[in-house]
Amino acid sequence: MVILMNRIKIILRVFLGFGCSVFMFILAFLLIIRVTIYNKNYVLKKLDEINYYEKVYLEISNDMKNNLLSSGLDETILENLFTENDVLNDINGLIGSIYSGSKYEVDTAYLKDKLNKNIKDYLNKSNTEVTDQKALDKFISNIISIYKKEISLYGHIEGYNNKFIKAGKFIDVSIVVITFLLIIFLVILRWPLHRKYEGVISLSAGMMLLYFKFYIYEQIDMKNILIISDSFSKLIKELLLDINNYIFILAIILLFAGIFLNFVNSFKKVKRRKKIS
Repeated sequence: MVILMNRIKIILRVFLGFGCSVFMFILAFLLIIRVTIYNKNYVLKKLDEINYYEKVYLEISNDMKNNLLSSGLDETILENLFTENDVLNDINGLIGSIYSGSKYEVDTAYLKDKLNKNIKDYLNKSNTEVTDQKALDKFISNIISIYKKEISLYGHIEGYNNKFIKAGKFIDVSIVVITFLLIIFLVILRWPLHRKYEGVISLSAGMMLLYFKFYIYEQIDMKNILIISDSFSKLIKELLLDINNYIFILAIILLFAGIFLNFVNSFKKVKRRKKIS
């Protein structure tokens, strides 16, 4: 009976110790996601750091010029159509809607008015008459569409709004539940089972994070990521690099914490043995 109880205790210690390591690893990863991707201020700061607004502004301008080639109109009709500040305001508005769960509509009415005015002025100056109004209307519609699509990442942002919010809530609930379970497991190990595994758990979690960090680095070709557009791809690269760096920093902290706790526990054991002898 005593042998059976001892075996059950050993199995429980291994199970709870491993469970704590896994919980700590998942908790660390979820916290990193929470302070990066799910942190609006962090994302806005990152957009500013990589000159995202300027890049999107240039992409929209270039796409509009390419569309202009088939129209036969002069480039002057695109002058002062929109500013980098307009791009910034619309992008920030869309990002705000992602984190609040609301809907943001990109206002293109002013863009259409300016474009119509520029076209009218150009036609008057060049003494040109419109021979195909439908073709002109389609061209105007395409120009407006380019702005709206580039800002909203071709509708991808609007499509993932609700999923993003739901995932954020799931992460928050998971953090609370995992933290609670981690504390319960540690308490059971400490008192009923009389084992101080904090150092080993911290070391294991740190090693898991370190393995995960290098696994991501090997599996993902950071340099050649291309998602939707060049500017958005650059943002994704920067986010992944930051997450990878945070994982590495947290892994090192956990490893050093584990080494320190193991050293303290070993030192206390030696001290107790000396007292007993």
